[in-house]
Amino acid sequence: MNAIKRSLLPIALLILLSGCQTLEINNIFVVFGMALDKGENMKWKLSVQMINPTEMGKKTGGSTIPAIVYSQEGNSVEEIRRKMNAGLPRKLIYSHVRLFALNEEVAREGNLDFLDFLERDWELRDDFNMVIVTRGTALEVISTIIPGGISPSTKLFRQSGNFNREWGGDPQVKMKDMIEALTSEGRDPVVETVTVQGNANVGSKDENLKSGIIRNNVILSGLGVFNKQKLVGHLNLDDTRNYLWTQNLIKDTVLTVPCKDNGHLDVNVYDSGTKIKAFYDAGTPNIIVNIFINGVIDGMSCKADLSKPQTFLELEQLAEQKLKASIENTMKKVQVEYGSDIFGFGEDMYRQDTAAFKKVRKNWNEEFKHAELKAKVSIHLRRTGLRLKSYTDEFK
Repeated sequence: MNAIKRSLLPIALLILLSGCQTLEINNIFVVFGMALDKGENMKWKLSVQMINPTEMGKKTGGSTIPAIVYSQEGNSVEEIRRKMNAGLPRKLIYSHVRLFALNEEVAREGNLDFLDFLERDWELRDDFNMVIVTRGTALEVISTIIPGGISPSTKLFRQSGNFNREWGGDPQVKMKDMIEALTSEGRDPVVETVTVQGNANVGSKDENLKSGIIRNNVILSGLGVFNKQKLVGHLNLDDTRNYLWTQNLIKDTVLTVPCKDNGHLDVNVYDSGTKIKAFYDAGTPNIIVNIFINGVIDGMSCKADLSKPQTFLELEQLAEQKLKASIENTMKKVQVEYGSDIFGFGEDMYRQDTAAFKKVRKNWNEEFKHAELKAKVSIHLRRTGLRLKSYTDEFK
């Protein structure tokens, strides 16, 4: 019996392997970025940014343009994707897409039916970054190159990750995050926003690679706020970081706190945690955002004696008041101006006060508009860096 099994195994492997599809490496383009604008003659204009195989095959790149961008128009994203070979000689591979740029005009119309295709397509992964272009076109975002030898989509993907880790101004919203928020009864979507800086016509040309100064670039600018499927407004970078505080997504950043003597205190935050408390009180939803921070004094121009324990307490209170006011202002701004629960407080209410939330789940955004929103901040300054006194004390 075992001999029969051993003899059948090679046959089974041959049958399975015979169905594999092989692709020659010189017959494919690997797509790293996609961009969607409104079409001039048809509904959509879809652009794809591919790696330039000639440039990326070199051991040292940078002498030629590292990416190729091509556009087609059609009435559905799937239709356009299938039409790309009308102008391209190679098969397009979409499994390495890192960025999907969406024109602001499309987002404001709320016509996001293309997301259904992106989620269904087996070739596309669901963890690429989504961005909304608030100045410029989506095409310009994936075609603006800078010195460094990397494609525009890879550049922006790395840029958002590093900015998130260094300062905390980018939520790195993936396609799966956006779809989860769209289908949630207690959260509205957010998407990071970008702007095209400089002359877009020059940004896509070889000349932009030869300049020592980056004049044409794509800049992270904040967050796009959605109400259901429609883009309704924007948050700047400071508001975006406050949003990330509420999401427990800040681990490393710097807080700059003004002092009473026109100086300032820089707090290097190396550890942070956030807990949300959600409940109903007398028919009103209450949300309390509790934030706990450990930090180090990175720089200080305040007139303060750091050798005294009382000074630390005073500086901690200053930092707590500054961050508390800033976060509450952001929450109030979103609540009053946009009426969208981008914070997911409805989801917190569902977990913590399920019975109350079930009564209002269908119109949670209306409940959110009159919710009591508060922030409580606790900051502990653990160290003063490498010295107690600043060299500037000698000039005072």
